[in-house]
Amino acid sequence: MSIGIGDNLGKSFEFAKNRLVGKWVDWIILIVLTLIIMVGGAIPIVGWVISLLAGVLLTGFIIRVYRGGEPKLDNYVKMFIDGILATIIGIIYMIVPIILAVIFGAAAFMTSMTSFNPANAMDTISGLTAGIGIVGIIVTFIVAIIFGILATMAIVRFAKEEKFGAAFEFGEIFKIVGKIGWLHYILSWIVLMIIFAVIFFIFILLSLIIIGLILMLVFMPFMMIWQAKYFAQLYESA
Repeated sequence: MSIGIGDNLGKSFEFAKNRLVGKWVDWIILIVLTLIIMVGGAIPIVGWVISLLAGVLLTGFIIRVYRGGEPKLDNYVKMFIDGILATIIGIIYMIVPIILAVIFGAAAFMTSMTSFNPANAMDTISGLTAGIGIVGIIVTFIVAIIFGILATMAIVRFAKEEKFGAAFEFGEIFKIVGKIGWLHYILSWIVLMIIFAVIFFIFILLSLIIIGLILMLVFMPFMMIWQAKYFAQLYESA
């Protein structure tokens, strides 16, 4: 039987607290990596590269949380490699939504470039373009969500099995989600996203007085560990 949402939230929160509280050096390292990502994104080329490297390292650490046990900040080469592999897995799972976005975008563009003889042709073209654009956004968004929630379990499976190919064993991934329960899995996603959205909204409000930005920076590592353990426990309960 899959773990309850409330129970999962509580246990994963406790795990994140125990992993960081009192282990200030680790927390500071994770904060620095988060800061590099936030600041580096604003600096063209060099900043982007450094930000990407920091992001890969953080992803590698999250893989250790998924894997189980005590996630340690050591063996940075292995952590970096895991981060790269997890990032590649995520990109591969997003290929279909990206292709759909390109197809609908191209269709809307071609429609807008089409010429008609009637005087009211522009109204017709505008209507078709808008229709294709709206349908494309909706379809792409839904498909991206589906592949996104599957990608999460795929990356957790990669972490657990320590094999890149395990992320693409679709039969096993569907079996795991089936044991969790599709409705339960989707609800688990929704609940966590709502909680995080509320937290970020509070940070944004507080950012008007600077302290919100500081709090966001400090608590981002905590939230990353919290969500990673949340999905790891969901996987393990299957």
